[in-house]
Amino acid sequence: GTRILADTLCEFCSDITSADSSEQQTNKAQRYVSLGIQRFHEHIKAIIKRDADAGIHTDKRAFHCTMVAWLQTPGGAFIAQVGDSVGLSTRFDWVDQAGKDQADFFPDGQYTLHDVERGEYANETHFITEPDWRAHLRIHRLPEQIDAIALMTDGAMDVVMLRGRVFRGFLSNLVGKLMATPDATARCDTIHAWLGSPQTFGVTGDDKTLLMAIRQDHMTAFSRQPIYLGPPPPPPAP
Repeated sequence: GTRILADTLCEFCSDITSADSSEQQTNKAQRYVSLGIQRFHEHIKAIIKRDADAGIHTDKRAFHCTMVAWLQTPGGAFIAQVGDSVGLSTRFDWVDQAGKDQADFFPDGQYTLHDVERGEYANETHFITEPDWRAHLRIHRLPEQIDAIALMTDGAMDVVMLRGRVFRGFLSNLVGKLMATPDATARCDTIHAWLGSPQTFGVTGDDKTLLMAIRQDHMTAFSRQPIYLGPPPPPPAP
């Protein structure tokens, strides 16, 4: 389900730049994403019918998935979401630490976690395959100035967020490592290794998927710079 959805949305929304420029941008993004999701449902129906014609019963629930997508258009950037997969956008800054600059990839007040919609009960969410998916589609317009975007499943969010705030010890260090890795394949391997570390198993047993998009010029400007990991912990009580 996730593979079909990703392929369908990428193919369908690739021509969003040719849409009527007079249309309000958020409405345009919502319209294109909605049409892409409808095309996804058509693909699923065709697969189920093909299997039925071959005597194979395929349950629609086999295609259950949530969705988070980033749309970059001439009129702005948007996060589209159904369910509890989330988007994170941020603007980088510098922090003075003892007279030396450190790169802060997630400054307080300059990063945004874009909506988490869970179901009524724990470990319950809304799937894009459900008939009422339109009621759960959220479109978030991103700030004009952003330096990086992360898209992730809720399992990955459990690793990169701590008590509602970015866990710099994981995500800032990961961003720094990605910037210091020039090869794209090696960067993908790095994300895979970090999310697959046994240290994450005690945090979540859910699947962990993460996509990072970083401005190209920042890959050089912030590469191999000291990384700000937040204020030091308070001293132990006497």
